Amino acid sequence: GMALYYGSYVKKGVWNVGFVLYLLVMGEAFTGYILPWHQMSYWAATVLTSIVDSLPLVGSMVYKYVVGGFSVSGVTLIRVLSVHICLGFVILGLMFVHLFYLHKSGNSNPLFSFNLFNDLVYFHSYFSVKDLVLFMFTCSLVVFWLFFAPDLLVDIEAYLEADYLNTPVSIKPEW
Repeated sequence: GMALYYGSYVKKGVWNVGFVLYLLVMGEAFTGYILPWHQMSYWAATVLTSIVDSLPLVGSMVYKYVVGGFSVSGVTLIRVLSVHICLGFVILGLMFVHLFYLHKSGNSNPLFSFNLFNDLVYFHSYFSVKDLVLFMFTCSLVVFWLFFAPDLLVDIEAYLEADYLNTPVSIKPEW
């Protein structure tokens, strides 16, 4: 609502890149759901790839291409992992493009306007440096976390060997 009120809908670059980012983040989450890399991953891959199989006319052909055979296997998990990693870099690149368009066009939000007669706050130099410092701090924090505590948020079941013949222990019926 605020974007329509302040007229930022004319900034097509910001909106288009933002919408593509939105779709890619949903795709990243969708592929990340399959990747606990234990027995749950076979179950999740079977459920989620069956959505592709339900497409009319081309579903079975696309399913074999996505899965890498007739059923979910290690090949499927490696393909999903590759897509998951590549999408992360694409999202990172598009994030910089999104910030570029935002900094190029300025902000029309009057809360941050320091001049009463100007309806745009130009981001470049002031906010570009602030965003760069925040990005460097976040990268440093993530690198520190990866090197010193990589298993901090990992589930113990992730180290169990996957067996596609049995249902994962973590899936329990409600009855």
